[in-house]
Amino acid sequence: MKHLLLGFISLLLCINCMAEVVSIKLIKVRLPADTRSMPITPIVTCEGNTIKIYSDTPINNLEVTLTNSTGLILYYNIITIDSENPFSYNMHLPKNEEYKIELATKNELYYGTFYIE
Repeated sequence: MKHLLLGFISLLLCINCMAEVVSIKLIKVRLPADTRSMPITPIVTCEGNTIKIYSDTPINNLEVTLTNSTGLILYYNIITIDSENPFSYNMHLPKNEEYKIELATKNELYYGTFYIE
């Protein structure tokens, strides 16, 4: 009986340790009407300290910028997203802080904010 109770408590602790996947809503910044746009908005999620970017279509030369609430750039890179494999980046982000992610191509700019508890 003690082993069963200990196993149950351990299981509950493990479930609480799992990071929640947070979908980050992206907002499109309007550009002049004569520019071509991305056919599909990328999808960004944050799970613990892992940020993933998905897209149904490949996106080349996507600028990814991650900043904290003071505007300090924590990550910047130009990437290519494959439609079959999401881009994934793991970093140690301090908790209880708001972050902003920007995704930009030549003709498009998206941004979203998220909070890590």
